[in-house]
Amino acid sequence: MDFNNAAGFLGQKADNNEAQFVVYYLSHAMVFCTGVIIEPHVVLTPASCVFGEKYRFDVFAGSHMFLEKSGISRTVNNLCIHQGYNHSLRWKDCQPDNLALLILSEQFSFHQPEEGADYVVNKVRYGSAAPRVETRHRDRSCRLYGWGSRRGDDIGSVVVCSGFVLGMMTSRLIDRPCGVGFLDLTKYAKFLTCGVDDSRDVIDHEAIMEFDYTTEPLMTLYTVSPGKDKKNSQNETEETTEVP
Repeated sequence: MDFNNAAGFLGQKADNNEAQFVVYYLSHAMVFCTGVIIEPHVVLTPASCVFGEKYRFDVFAGSHMFLEKSGISRTVNNLCIHQGYNHSLRWKDCQPDNLALLILSEQFSFHQPEEGADYVVNKVRYGSAAPRVETRHRDRSCRLYGWGSRRGDDIGSVVVCSGFVLGMMTSRLIDRPCGVGFLDLTKYAKFLTCGVDDSRDVIDHEAIMEFDYTTEPLMTLYTVSPGKDKKNSQNETEETTEVP
């Protein structure tokens, strides 16, 4: 990559056997963004891409071509935006906590290719401790993955070193005051690990992310105290449990 080139980065086309964790989507704000799969049901992306979304939307994976009907899609059911992100200062300051987790409606398959995919989707490792500066510069395996262009459509591009995602671009090259703004993901290990753990317990959708739907009525199961007569057992219960 050429950081001295103000118009953008210079690179080469990625092969299908690399960057299998990159996803892409078009937000309702008409911003093209990318992200990375960190768990089968979780995608990491910049918060500025999804802040204010009120409806479910799809992310796409399994292809390195941003074309209609290419790749496979998953619907985003829930958003988890870093508490420190301040959208009101988007155009005045570089956002230090510009990260969000997308909780998907269905897991990606890491075992076999899905219909429409050019390769088997995989996840990227995350949560590693920050390496020493001298070690980071000697690591020749670092790569910048993302669509990107000389027009700056590269929000969400990631730097991956030795299989771990260490940085994410959170602003376009044409944005100011950020310019080439990367977040050091090694400083957000707690947010990533805790966010993924909490996402496993997500059952109800946020009100702003819900569609109209109906549910079946619930049956009520009564547990009566043993040894009581039939008359008392109809009036006294020890526990009431809702069963779907």
